[in-house]
Amino acid sequence: MEKSNFSFDKRVESLGLNKSDKVLIAYSGGGDSTFLLMQALNYFYDGNIYVAYVDYHDSEYTPEEEKIVLDFIRDKNIQFFRKDVYLSWKESNFEARARDIRYKFFKDIVLKENLKGVLVAHHANDDAETYLFQKSRGSITDELGLKSISILYGISVYRPLLPIKKSDIIKYLNDNGIIYFDDPTNKNWNRSRDRLRMSVLSSDDNVDKTLEQRNRDSIKNDEEIEKANEFLNKNRYEFKEYRKLSINIQRRFLYKAIQILIGKEDNDMVVSTMNICFEFLKSNRTESLKLNDELYLYKDKDEFYFGSPIELNDSYSFEIDRPGIYDFNSIHLDLSNPSLYKINKFPVFIKAVKKGDMISTDLECKDGWLCMKKHGVPTYLRGFYPALYNKEGNIIYLPFYGDDKFYINVSRIYPKQKVLISLIYFLFL
Repeated sequence: MEKSNFSFDKRVESLGLNKSDKVLIAYSGGGDSTFLLMQALNYFYDGNIYVAYVDYHDSEYTPEEEKIVLDFIRDKNIQFFRKDVYLSWKESNFEARARDIRYKFFKDIVLKENLKGVLVAHHANDDAETYLFQKSRGSITDELGLKSISILYGISVYRPLLPIKKSDIIKYLNDNGIIYFDDPTNKNWNRSRDRLRMSVLSSDDNVDKTLEQRNRDSIKNDEEIEKANEFLNKNRYEFKEYRKLSINIQRRFLYKAIQILIGKEDNDMVVSTMNICFEFLKSNRTESLKLNDELYLYKDKDEFYFGSPIELNDSYSFEIDRPGIYDFNSIHLDLSNPSLYKINKFPVFIKAVKKGDMISTDLECKDGWLCMKKHGVPTYLRGFYPALYNKEGNIIYLPFYGDDKFYINVSRIYPKQKVLISLIYFLFL
């Protein structure tokens, strides 16, 4: 390994591992995982290596792969775990399904055997390939390329081979006469990653140049993350501040917020939801967007926020027979000075505004529903927005959105996750 100056021992120790750790090796019989397993066997103490092999039965080459795997681990002090599934690499979602199957398999072994985590054989070419793939898709991610350590499916995933290129791995195996399985199905021009691998990343120089560009882009990426986090940690998400952000930072803020709210496991779901939220926030309409059964994105004239579903209750009616300060569930009214509301006589009533309800005082408009719309009361609040009514059933006072003496109570709370993102939950019980 003189050419690459790669030291497996130093590398795994930089990742926080040591010889006495018990680890799982993801092994396929291919050159990369064969190299990884050999290096691990030379470093970790005997008996501390566990191997996971998934046989997808995905091509006519499966028997050859299987023989190489079984021959390699024979007579070695290895605890071997095998999973057989039946998938075809020709399926459009093969990679996603295969990934889900194998990582759930890894998780079961790691937890059952109380292992430190799983080591996978991603190398420098894979790192460059991932970066280019992210770039081509316009992906929003915390880190460009691959991470040395990740948490996937609730377990630690280590990538000790990221500093070494594919060519150095193959040279080492060939120089030492080590047999490995070279899967011909990895050379498919119909798959975007394979095209990248066989064209742009076909030479070491291109791999190096790609990673150099990744490192430069990472500086900009980190700057965008910092600005997005600054906005994320605000108590209020105001449109005037949000729209000052660049489009990239807006999308990154939403990406992070969705990660926090719905979880990081399904990144495709996070990206899809982020894009939906981004388009939703472009319009000037005050409305709500359902993200799932437990989460909505709410938008009013000046702010937006994530919150739980609003429980609509438009049938309430509260009678008030004297001045004072009143709290009815989520509705607050300071009626200490009735003259502010031009009240001549009691009783008065708090009710939800209905279409067609008229205003009897000298407000600028006479229709209660249209008046709410004019003053920016969000669409999702109008069906049960409170107003003050006289005995005759006419509106005598309509609180504009944000009134500090007559308002619908809004509580700001933090989610269960240990993050600094404020959620707004409407409490209409």
